Amino acid sequence: MKVLIAVATMVAISGSTIVAMAAPPPTVDAQLVDAVLTYSQAHIDPSTGLVRDSVGEPNLAEHSPGYLAALLLKGGHKTESIELLTAILDRQDTQEGSPTQGYFRWHGGENSPYSYDATLYAVPPLAWALRHFRSDLGHEAERLAETLQMAVVAISRDLVGPENESYLMLQAAARASVGAALNEPAWISAAVGQVSSWLRLIKSQGLPQGHSPTFDALRIAALLWVRDATEQPSPELDEAIRLALADLGTRIWATGNSVAGAMYRSVAADYMPGGGVAAYALASYFGLGTLDGAEPFAMYLLLPTSRPLNVPPTLALPYQTDTISTGSDAVTTTSTFIAPEFTLGTMSGLLTAGSVPLMISLNSSDGGRLIHARSYPTVAGVNTIQHQSTALMSFDFDQIGVGSRRQAYVSLALGHFSDLDEIYVRGAPWNGEATGLGHQETLAVATGDCYVGVLVGRCGPAGSTDETRVKPGHLDYSGEGAFRRLTLTLHGRQEEYALEQPIHDVRVVFAISVAPKTDYPSLADFAADFGKARIRQDVQATRRTLGKADEQSQPRPIEGVVPKPQTRLRLPSRQVLQQTIELQIADSKLKLVEDLRTGELLERHVDGLELSPGQLWSAPGFEYRAGADLPQALSEAGY
Repeated sequence: MKVLIAVATMVAISGSTIVAMAAPPPTVDAQLVDAVLTYSQAHIDPSTGLVRDSVGEPNLAEHSPGYLAALLLKGGHKTESIELLTAILDRQDTQEGSPTQGYFRWHGGENSPYSYDATLYAVPPLAWALRHFRSDLGHEAERLAETLQMAVVAISRDLVGPENESYLMLQAAARASVGAALNEPAWISAAVGQVSSWLRLIKSQGLPQGHSPTFDALRIAALLWVRDATEQPSPELDEAIRLALADLGTRIWATGNSVAGAMYRSVAADYMPGGGVAAYALASYFGLGTLDGAEPFAMYLLLPTSRPLNVPPTLALPYQTDTISTGSDAVTTTSTFIAPEFTLGTMSGLLTAGSVPLMISLNSSDGGRLIHARSYPTVAGVNTIQHQSTALMSFDFDQIGVGSRRQAYVSLALGHFSDLDEIYVRGAPWNGEATGLGHQETLAVATGDCYVGVLVGRCGPAGSTDETRVKPGHLDYSGEGAFRRLTLTLHGRQEEYALEQPIHDVRVVFAISVAPKTDYPSLADFAADFGKARIRQDVQATRRTLGKADEQSQPRPIEGVVPKPQTRLRLPSRQVLQQTIELQIADSKLKLVEDLRTGELLERHVDGLELSPGQLWSAPGFEYRAGADLPQALSEAGY
């Protein structure tokens, strides 16, 4: 569905000053408004007057402001609108001097804490309501204006830099929307400045936080909130929006109506094919799927769409898209391969609790399926090289053997019992009993329309050998009945007893490959072919030259005699614990070189060719290097 919003704001720009003017009432697709009203009225919490979310909590931050917008757009609900607004405003911290002054509660209960995040989500739709429907808010309109002023001041107390892009975008959206509602151009200018700082960073270094279906969708929405507040055409804002659309658009898997790829940050809905905020973005901005049954938070994405977005180009499958960040330790690379039957996404960087460094989406006649990997402890490093449907992954754990970090492992969730057609271990059918997998041993599963293979590399501390350790892999089901889940756990350290001193550079290495079932007659054939793959690893302490060599200046003449020219290269270097991993699979060779001490990804090679470290974006039709003309690159790609 499309949002049909009339021109919302007229602005005049004089120098760097942005002035917001009065706005006529907007219009939104009536079916969407009715869908939000239907959902909200069926989920009203009578004790608070707020809308319950999917877990039954009266949700102030995400759902109730969207319901308020739907009531105002529908018309004829003035009393309900004012009552709902009162319920929302009553749950803001207005106590003078409170450290959370200006914050809203996330939920309606008195025990729900005042939350900075909740305030970021709630403010833009509330500001929109004041800006467009002030006369319909009755006696609460003036209170809402005071509330928004208090909230934007609170938000501005804890500003972040462009490297924390998820928060920066939400902050900019809130500040710009309040500026437009209260006719305070300083807040709009501040928001535009935040976007400009983000764009400068991105153009020079790439994305600092990689990808997330939910937060990538919110990035687009936040940029639209800022643009909606300014209205006057802004080349920088348009460039930022086009880049955000291109970054997400090149990872759309139309087969599954979802966004493909590994995730630096994730929420529960990101594990459901076609669900959550990302689905709202696909329907709202890319014309994929519908918003039938949408929860009220969909309004956050739709309300600021005052001008149409360019429809992105359709890319021929299969293809791979890659990103590199040169200035961030959080996410240094991402790779996403998209085919009609499946997607495979990986990332390199420092993992957090919400990170999913490996994500596979599989098509199936009876619904989509997911295979994903998580590290435990969640704080770990990962380096990856991916070439189309095959990836080589190296996890590195530090501070292992003490406290809550006694074990170190990677868990591969392979699917429910009912989703798995066949399973082969070491080239033979699996009997269903718990089993171990060792170095160079394989697992192959048939699920959905694909075969998936896993090859175990050498795992454990950097100095360990296979002869001194039990098999690092453990394959087994967990749960009961048809809901049993098959999991392959790859241990770097599986002992549960504590050590006197922590150990570092604990490794988990494996390769994973996906193939459509149409490529092989059977799983047995796939398992036999995949079983020929081999991983070779080497770890050594060495000095590694870094940066570019410079030529030493020539010696000066001595007593009138000019010495022979002498060239000596100054090679900056440092001590590294270098791990070199090579995967030979079929006719391809993948090579990854990393420093285990720092986690730095040093080299990546495919079939002997080193991948360029300066290509910040690489996708069909869209190539961008730092210093290049980004608007031109986006235009050539169709964005």
